[in-house]
Amino acid sequence: MTQDTHQFDFLSAYVEKLLYENGLSTLTDEQRRIYVPQVLARLEERIGLEMLPKLSKPQLTQFAKFAESENTTGEQWRDFWYASIPTFEEDLKKIIIAFGEKVSAILSKTA
Repeated sequence: MTQDTHQFDFLSAYVEKLLYENGLSTLTDEQRRIYVPQVLARLEERIGLEMLPKLSKPQLTQFAKFAESENTTGEQWRDFWYASIPTFEEDLKKIIIAFGEKVSAILSKTA
């Protein structure tokens, strides 16, 4: 999976909103191009750490195939997660909320 091919593409807007709500509304376009991908990568990592243990061996094999392919689409990832984890949407919401709280706490200490 390349850096530009995220399995959770829809999270980019969330990350930008999170940074904006935490006092980083004055970021330049150049700063956004630097920070948004970094924060997005941490969020995707967090999601993976929470979700991967819930996958069966065959699902882990499919995950590995998707991750290794540069041609896996966001739609394929979405379908994979929803088919593999029945509570995916609820789990994802919990992870996003916890991540947002952690980022807010970190940014409030640096302000």
